[in-house]
Amino acid sequence: MQTGTVVSYSVEKGWGFIRPDNCDGMNLFVHISGPLRLHRR
Repeated sequence: MQTGTVVSYSVEKGWGFIRPDNCDGMNLFVHISGPLRLHRR
């Protein structure tokens, strides 16, 4: 499993950015619906 640090997150909008620990300079966009879909499988 990959790990990272939350760089910013907007509770009102439900999205933010994560900087992976093995960062190559790119932050990852994350929306709250993504992790919820993974849990439903």
